[in-house]
Amino acid sequence: MRFAAAFAPSQDRRDRFFSTTPTSLGWAIAPLVAAVDQGEMPGWSYAPTILDPLRVGPLTERVTNAYLQDEAPDVLLVSSTYDSHSEARRIAAGGRAANPDLLVIYGGPHVDEVTVPQVLQKMPQVFPFAEPDCPFDILVAGDGEMILIGLLRLLESSGSRTRLLDLLGSGQADLRSAPGRWRLYTATGGPVPVVAAATAMDLTRLPAMPRKLFGGDMDLYGFSCFYEEEAGQRRLLPSTSTLLHRGCAAHCTFCSERGGYEERSLTQVAAELQMLAGTGYRGVFFDDSTLSDQQMPGVVPALRDAGLRYGSLNRFDKLQDSADVRLLADAGFVYQYCSIEQLDDTVLRGVGKGQAVAQIRQSATLLDDHGISLGVSLLFGLPHETEESVLATLDFVAVLASRGLLSCVSMSLFAFHPNTPATLLGRDGRKVHQRIRFDCPPPNMGSPWSAFEEGQWWHREEVTPEWVEWILQAAEERVAPLLVRNMSKQGVPHDPAAAV
Repeated sequence: MRFAAAFAPSQDRRDRFFSTTPTSLGWAIAPLVAAVDQGEMPGWSYAPTILDPLRVGPLTERVTNAYLQDEAPDVLLVSSTYDSHSEARRIAAGGRAANPDLLVIYGGPHVDEVTVPQVLQKMPQVFPFAEPDCPFDILVAGDGEMILIGLLRLLESSGSRTRLLDLLGSGQADLRSAPGRWRLYTATGGPVPVVAAATAMDLTRLPAMPRKLFGGDMDLYGFSCFYEEEAGQRRLLPSTSTLLHRGCAAHCTFCSERGGYEERSLTQVAAELQMLAGTGYRGVFFDDSTLSDQQMPGVVPALRDAGLRYGSLNRFDKLQDSADVRLLADAGFVYQYCSIEQLDDTVLRGVGKGQAVAQIRQSATLLDDHGISLGVSLLFGLPHETEESVLATLDFVAVLASRGLLSCVSMSLFAFHPNTPATLLGRDGRKVHQRIRFDCPPPNMGSPWSAFEEGQWWHREEVTPEWVEWILQAAEERVAPLLVRNMSKQGVPHDPAAAV
């Protein structure tokens, strides 16, 4: 028997951040791939590459159909974010059309979010099995890494997709010994998990992502913060991403990644970094929600010994001490990506950001002092937002750019993710409970929405096209070359003449 894995593409054709690597899917299938490689599942093989079309485009459907036909899997593992849920449906439906007996297992950040009990109670229509013509057989929410092995073994022993689903639906399949906090849903079971487990996931049990399934192209997924310049030309260095931990200790009301925290062992991290360096990688981006949730003094030797360059996500309020920033520089960090959101304390308090304007200013100065470049994320369309708060934010970013500290500016519009306090409990969020859905294209496509990351989905009613256009124009006037949507993959403006 054979399985294949597919990462659904972003519906935003201008999106540069979305599919840097299919990280969530890479981690999810790592134990399964390792079990096959080590001969622990002798009846199984897998497709040699993950289907990863990056973004929706004219060739996406053709490439997807050719992949499914060539690989002819018995099991298709599909992952997506909410941005690409309808594309995940399309991939699954294509697989089912090619093979009616195909078992389709769907998971990833989107499933984690829309199967939360509070979400199901307030927005039942976002549950995938409540959607018309749902092409999935099984939904896996939470820590799905080890349960996938159990499901495939059960499929093999039961002999068919139909028999497997019968076993799950009747409660005859006992899979609860698989570690992790996970839940399984089937179409016949409704919004109640047919099997669930709630044991802590020991991240040291998980092997490194099987990067060989990314196609072996170290440039395809390169990060623009790792580069060398020669004769005025920028050349990206081979780079990839990994994780130090899982979860985020922050409590921002607009974010669905909040809550939970588990670390990988430093021995495991060090071994992975040495392996990456030996394979030819020169840069590693840590895709943790907040790097400094980690106890950095213990991590520094492992990073420094690998001799790589590093970048990561982080928070300004975690970078307030010169000694802490020096630790990052000593470890090999050349880049930090931090969220300003807006340079206004009232706005920041309103969304539970947990940082203040003074901390943002202090952190930027320290990063500059230690030679670490900065990428920033801005979030507009927030409650308490005013013309003054927008312009103060953009003026501050322009000052950072004039100092040569800034490498990129990513702008987003606050969107209603289902499992956030802002959506579940907020006054504005309650207004979208009955109409929010994801089995469709985004409701706000084209200009000016497409100039923003996460600009195309559901926003507060005050976020009108005119308001968004005004914000975009103000940003273009101040930092046009550094806006992510104006930059090439190499991290430079598409049109150097547009520099201000």
